[in-house]
Amino acid sequence: MLKADATKSNTRLIGEAYSASQRDADVSLVDFIPVSAHASFIEDYPCAAEFDQLPVILKSEEKADIESLKIFEVEGDSMIPTIQPGAMVLTKLIPECRWHYAEGVVVAAYDDFVVLKRVIRNELLTSNRIILGSDNERYGEMTVAAADLRAMFKAKRILSQDIY
Repeated sequence: MLKADATKSNTRLIGEAYSASQRDADVSLVDFIPVSAHASFIEDYPCAAEFDQLPVILKSEEKADIESLKIFEVEGDSMIPTIQPGAMVLTKLIPECRWHYAEGVVVAAYDDFVVLKRVIRNELLTSNRIILGSDNERYGEMTVAAADLRAMFKAKRILSQDIY
C-alpha cells in the first residue's frame, strides 16, 4: 500500500464529507419541485424554503437565472425517445407575461396537472390556448386554455437520464 504525503498531495481521505459548496465552486443548489412532471399538481404550492435542493453544475449563462431555475423529475413515457422516464430536467420559470412566446419543450402546470410536453402551437395571443404534444407517437396532443394555466417552465436540459 502506498502512503501519500498529505502536505505534497492534492489527494483527500476516502470517506471525508464535503458540502456542495466545499467540493466545487462551480456547484450550485437548485430547487427540486416535489411533483413529477405528469402527476397531480400541489394545490397549495409550498414556499421555496420548503423545496429540497439538488447540486448542479450550471453553465455560465444559467448562473444569472439561478432564482428561476427548478428541477422536475419526469414520470411516464410520453416524451420517449427525447426524454426517458426518471430523467431529472432543469427548467427555467417563464413569467406569465412571456407565456405567449413559449416554444420547444415545457413543463406546464394547468388545472390539477403538471406535464412535460412539446409546444405544438402557441396560440395564447390569438386564441387563448396552447397545444401541447408528446414526442412518443403513441400519445396525442392536448389543448390547454390560457385561463387554466398556472405556471410554465422552459425545459433547458436533462441533468440525469438512464442510458438504454
